[in-house]
Amino acid sequence: MRFAAPLLAFLFLLSCQEDLATDNYIELETHQEVLRSREKLSRTVDSLQQIVNQNTAADFQADSTSPYEIAPPAEDSILDNLQKTMNVKVDLPLLFTEAMVHPELMQQFNDLAKSTGGKLTMLAKSDEIEVAIREIIEKHGSPNLDLMIIMDNTGSMQNDILDVKEGLNEIIDGIKKYPGTRLAFASYGDKNNDPDTWYSFQEFDEDYESLRAHLAEVPITGGGDYEESVYDGVYQALEEGFFKARRERMVILIGDAPGHDKKSKTDKQLSDIIRLARSRKLKMNFYPVIIHPGQRSLTGPSKSSKGDMFPLVESVYPNPSRGAFNIRFYQSQKHVVEIFDQNAQLVQRLNFEELELRIKLDKPSPGLYTIRVQNSAGNFDLKKIIIK
Repeated sequence: MRFAAPLLAFLFLLSCQEDLATDNYIELETHQEVLRSREKLSRTVDSLQQIVNQNTAADFQADSTSPYEIAPPAEDSILDNLQKTMNVKVDLPLLFTEAMVHPELMQQFNDLAKSTGGKLTMLAKSDEIEVAIREIIEKHGSPNLDLMIIMDNTGSMQNDILDVKEGLNEIIDGIKKYPGTRLAFASYGDKNNDPDTWYSFQEFDEDYESLRAHLAEVPITGGGDYEESVYDGVYQALEEGFFKARRERMVILIGDAPGHDKKSKTDKQLSDIIRLARSRKLKMNFYPVIIHPGQRSLTGPSKSSKGDMFPLVESVYPNPSRGAFNIRFYQSQKHVVEIFDQNAQLVQRLNFEELELRIKLDKPSPGLYTIRVQNSAGNFDLKKIIIK
């Protein structure tokens, strides 16, 4: 370790040397690339110097019984320990934003929520669905509630229907908070491809447990193309006569695909649903739930989405850090920056558009932190930093 300081000095001088004797000229672009390389090397030197300063006193104590001026390092060197820390795997929350949702699906479900005074929910994975349903009921429900759950029954939603069945106890706990709640369940697919099995409806009144057996019998349809008969299914469910007078009404619509918008494939549109509700004085609130289709990754978007792993961050320095550090991007563009601790808990989230971002964490706990950056195209990048 006694050679660390001279070695660092040598590296720094090497990064700064220029051949002043030559008469040759280089292109501006090449010169700028050299400057960027020097700057990056300089930051690396600063980080290494910080490692030496922070660890020399603690890890290399003088030993009076040793022939060495400074005792040799332990079996694992500083850099080995740092590398082991950086290799720790942290399962981050799923990355799921509006950029990964089909625009028509987002617009249709959001319009349905806004036009009825409801609210849109987006889920990244199906095993969150029972929690989402319960939270919607608990937050927006009331005693003497007429609750209708309408759900896409095509193949891509099969696991989601099973998750509702498995999490039914949690959903029922939410329903029981409001005495007198009546329950109904409807499912829809694509009537153009599955005319005989595309729609089903069952009313349960206050016999919530019967929903469990019904979910096991819900027909799973092919669906054909991406779009489904969303509006036709919702319209037909509203015509079942389930809702009673002088009661609160709530509809939870769950799906992962937009509705047909061509008149050749759908008989109803959003305007028809609103018109039906008004004509029968059915004041109700829609709470659409969008579930991201496809297999989801633990650290980023699914392979079927727009996003993909892409180099967005050039460097993070100094690393290790005591809580203040810089993130330098390859390009100045819109970025969403998220910082997670070693327990995958979100510490900070912000939007940024410049080339370099200064971060200062407030009293961070020591450990490994993960930086996740996403651009407007849905691409993402991951970097790690050690907070001491």
